[in-house]
Amino acid sequence: MKQKHPLLLPLFFSFYLCIPQTTHQYACDKNDPNTSTYQFCNTSLSYSDRAKDLVSRLTLDEKAQQLVNAAQGIPRLGVPAYEWWSEALHGVSNTGPGVRFNTTVPGATSFPAVILSAASFNASLWYEMGRAVSTEARAMYNVGLAGLTFWSPNVNVFRDPRWGRGQETPGEDPFVVSRYAVSYVKGLQEVGQEGNFSSEKLKVSSCCKHYTAYDVDNWKGVDRFHFDAKVYYESIHYTATPEDAVALALKAGLNMNCGDYLGKYTQNAVKLNKVEESIVDQALIYNYIVLTRLGFFDGDPTTLPFGELGPSDICTDDHQKLAVEAAKQGIVLLDNSGTLPLSTNTTRTLAIIGPNANATEVMISNYAGVPCRYTSPLQGLQKYIPTVTYEPGCTTVSCGDESGLAEAAKAAAAVDAVVVVVGLDQSIEREGLDRVNLTLPGFQEKLVMDVADATNGSLILVIMSAGPIDVSFARNNSKIGAILWVGYPGQAGGDAIAQVIFGDYNPGGRSPFTWYPQEYVDQVPMTDMNMRANATANFPGRTYRFYNRKPIYEFGHGLSYSTFSKFITSAPSTIVIRPLSTNHQNSTLFANSTALQPNGQAIDVSSINCLNLRFEIGVAVKNNCPVDGTAVVLVFWKPGSSEAVVGMPSLELVGFERVEVRRGKTETVKMELDVCKRLSVVDGEGKRKVVIGQHTLLVGSSSERQVKHYFNIRLAKSLVGIIA
Repeated sequence: MKQKHPLLLPLFFSFYLCIPQTTHQYACDKNDPNTSTYQFCNTSLSYSDRAKDLVSRLTLDEKAQQLVNAAQGIPRLGVPAYEWWSEALHGVSNTGPGVRFNTTVPGATSFPAVILSAASFNASLWYEMGRAVSTEARAMYNVGLAGLTFWSPNVNVFRDPRWGRGQETPGEDPFVVSRYAVSYVKGLQEVGQEGNFSSEKLKVSSCCKHYTAYDVDNWKGVDRFHFDAKVYYESIHYTATPEDAVALALKAGLNMNCGDYLGKYTQNAVKLNKVEESIVDQALIYNYIVLTRLGFFDGDPTTLPFGELGPSDICTDDHQKLAVEAAKQGIVLLDNSGTLPLSTNTTRTLAIIGPNANATEVMISNYAGVPCRYTSPLQGLQKYIPTVTYEPGCTTVSCGDESGLAEAAKAAAAVDAVVVVVGLDQSIEREGLDRVNLTLPGFQEKLVMDVADATNGSLILVIMSAGPIDVSFARNNSKIGAILWVGYPGQAGGDAIAQVIFGDYNPGGRSPFTWYPQEYVDQVPMTDMNMRANATANFPGRTYRFYNRKPIYEFGHGLSYSTFSKFITSAPSTIVIRPLSTNHQNSTLFANSTALQPNGQAIDVSSINCLNLRFEIGVAVKNNCPVDGTAVVLVFWKPGSSEAVVGMPSLELVGFERVEVRRGKTETVKMELDVCKRLSVVDGEGKRKVVIGQHTLLVGSSSERQVKHYFNIRLAKSLVGIIA
């Protein structure tokens, strides 16, 4: 990918200023007499011209040393060294070497793990989180503690529930992943209010990651550094020398190496005529355009836009409130027999039990920095019931012995209500470690059952994890009155959990992944990259789009303390497709040979006039309860003929919005659906098709009352003539 639109550059590259311990160096210092002679310091020139000027001044060896994350800089030109690698997955993080905390900035706002924020199904929230993170990043940059570019977000699809890095992703649905990425990246990058991107200046720069099928970290001894996913190609070709590898990578569009490979071998690859120096130059030009858009070559950062930001803009009350809000919006009420919400009028005594009951660091997941503060579940509940009995039952989530179970059961027997907080942590699921099963670790399940047997009051099960867990044992136990999934809820997780449990917040989160039964791990090897079900191989498929067995909870499942009625107020009954040209007869492709019968045929998108081929669907939502609440409106598409394209998904999310609905009131949400983008499928050759015939829109997940709307996609007469 050599040519890139300038607005998209920040999505591909990441660059960091490596700040010395004693002083905050910056390029194009106005006090440097040489600055006025450098065209790359001339702010009246275009970003491209400034970048080209800088690259033109470099030797081949200097160029090579700028292509790695620990770049040396160009001291003779007053350009300081760079550390190009830092992270801001859900808050400014010191996981990468480009960010550090000290007494000046001891911490930054730690939002929930992405998987929980995704469960809010709220694009506006994702945008606001990005804005808060970029404000804190700029503030840290101004005092020499951070760079300007961040390797976030993670846009992988959470394809397999055992993947240790699923917590970094927005879930298993590609549409949700894409909307999350767009919203969060805009929040990070945009200068001004949402949608105001008329300027090419950037607040900070975002780099999305990783590759497709990047979802095996270390499963039964198979690790990501050696596993060959074998996606969409027939053979693998390895290079004979490091210089050959460098040449292929640079020619393919790689502009920066997280490591030292390009720094070591680029110069020799050019001298051996394996790659042209002009390709090296172009890689650097792209890199420097991004830094120029960030103001890196505009002198003292404190005199630039955002230069007024500093430590007082980090961990602000507003940002910490947003962290609580993000956690609350994501929490999913999986089951409730009427136990929740609890009332302080009737719940006088409370016990909190479980290995994650007093969690702190566990809540901030991975790729996290130093949080502003922690509120554990225990601390959150103590704000409602001052005297709370606390028994961990298990000292760690591995729960390797039963020694604490008896005390936990004893505590449960003596109170009005029990909250049991179980689940996972980074010792079970993380980068470099995948799960091998979907059950609670060690004796955690026994802990839950013993406590349930002992309690005489209400029992609420809280699951703190990134991936799904087989909790069918709890669903089948009548003494467990409610089940909540809280992901890894960030620094303020305890406040969010307590507010939901005691009804100060009406939950509205929806599961961003499918909850599979334990038997799934025996049916699906992680090393099998297939998504679609295969009856011959007894392969059940992956994610809600292809999984053909009964899940414990389906994608999109989530309850509320309110009940909502949904009905469709507007949607078309017929959509007419027209060809790009009546003379373009060979561009109409089919999944089978019955061309004389157009119904059920798959028309190649490249042959369709997709301009303005979109429509609006209106959905009214009524809150039937005396409690205000938020409803997530999910619109699924059920394709027409299942035989039109082999391996079509059984269901596909095509729209979603989160809407606040006051008690007894009705709100209407409208969504625009693009036929070519959202109502099309991809065949085995990677070609996108639109299927002719009847289709169905379904509002709501299968766990609620779904509203159906049938519509037809038909051909314009001119296209029918081509088929006949």
